[in-house]
Formats: sequence, structure tokens, C-alpha cells
Amino acid sequence: TQEQIDNLLRQNKNILVSITPNWSYTARLNEIITFNSYSIERLKKKYNLEYISIKTPYVSPQILKYINSYNRYDIPIYVLYTINTNKGIVLPNIIKDSELEKTIRNFII
Repeated sequence: TQEQIDNLLRQNKNILVSITPNWSYTARLNEIITFNSYSIERLKKKYNLEYISIKTPYVSPQILKYINSYNRYDIPIYVLYTINTNKGIVLPNIIKDSELEKTIRNFII
């Protein structure tokens, strides 16, 4: 929820929200290549990053409201919040771990 995100930002955490359908090939590919446990753990330590992953079989009204706030109408969606950009930055649907780290670094500094 937005309340959880706001609370983490007040704690000076950077946040990556991942909302994916559990049936999506694109989302599964991202999990294998970019969001694997090693990559995420390394980014969490290096950038004080909190990773929130939501896997869902359908788009609930709450998720729909969230993704609509970014002018999106489907999932997967990946949103980065930093203490410098607390409105959230929508990331591409397919992103390599090097691109993810570069994006995080660019918005943290």
C-alpha cells in the first residue's frame, strides 16, 4: 500500500515494487535474469533497497488502482521509489540487472 511505501521512504529506504502475474513469461524471465535472489540481495545491501514483490493470478481492484496511478492498465509493473524521487519511476517491463542498477544509481545520487 502507499502507506507502507511512505513509511519506508521516511526511514530513508529506496524501494523497488514488483507486481507480476504468476502466469507471465516476461515476468518469469525478469525473475531469472534480473530479480534473482543474488542480484536483489546485492542491490538491497548496496543501495539500502527494500524489495516488495507481489505475484498475483489476477489484477485486484487495489492493484488496478495502483497501476492506474501510473497510467498503466496491466501487469507486470516495476516501480522504483527513492528518497529523491518518492513519486515512483516506472521501469521497463523487461530490464537487465545492469540497467536496473544504473537506474537506481542515477536516481539515488
